[in-house]
Amino acid sequence: MSSQIQRSAINGYTFGRELPVDEVEKGKSILVKGPSDPERRDFVIDLLKSGNGMLADPSVVVTTNEVGKNVAQRYHSRLEGTDIHPPLGIIDCMPSPTPYSVREASVVQVGGPGDLTGVGVEVTKMIESMNNRGYERVRLVLDSICPMTMYADIEVLFRFLQTMVGCIQATDSVGVFTIDPDSHDEQTLSMITYLFDYVLDVDGYSGFGVVGSTGFD
Repeated sequence: MSSQIQRSAINGYTFGRELPVDEVEKGKSILVKGPSDPERRDFVIDLLKSGNGMLADPSVVVTTNEVGKNVAQRYHSRLEGTDIHPPLGIIDCMPSPTPYSVREASVVQVGGPGDLTGVGVEVTKMIESMNNRGYERVRLVLDSICPMTMYADIEVLFRFLQTMVGCIQATDSVGVFTIDPDSHDEQTLSMITYLFDYVLDVDGYSGFGVVGSTGFD
């Protein structure tokens, strides 16, 4: 294992995008609130980079609104030129008639955005697999929460997200979850936001950057 990865397991998490803090503690979760479009997806992919522009940690990406093979292409394109290539796992919630494989990524398909049990099982398995390979932490992305609210009762979804946040905390990982605030009523948005340590408000101005934040002291 490279010295870069070893250092990453000791320190907190830094990111390839400028955030209100230089470093986020291990075990914390971030909610990114912004419009669901390719620029936001690129913003989130950039959070899989460490602050020095390197890929220091393995990543698990749960995709509910983009086919997994497209996520892998975006990931490798956005992070092209990095020297370290830790494992990438993708949990694809987009229904597909036939299974597919992706070069340089482990892809698992589940029943759909409403298959919360399947997603939870696969997230746990992928994190454990990466831990067993010597990686002490994982960057977990769930993009996006919105389709899940269409298929699951909000209380069931809340418990699922609570479990995911607990898993991140228990494994010293970091979590990045996305949501389009315009797609939900205030009560639903408030319930979901409550679960997260940090909240980032992003938009397309100034190169799709952070326009507001909560929890960053």
